[in-house]
Amino acid sequence: MIVGEQDLADDQYTLRDMETGEQRTVPVDEFPPEPGQSTGNK
Repeated sequence: MIVGEQDLADDQYTLRDMETGEQRTVPVDEFPPEPGQSTGNK
């Protein structure tokens, strides 16, 4: 998870897959996910 100043201003987090380098943003109210829900990882 990456949280920068702009992320905080936009009420979001950036999640990065460290194996592939792929990243996506997730709204603050959707993270952490409910038990049993995926964060989009494998």
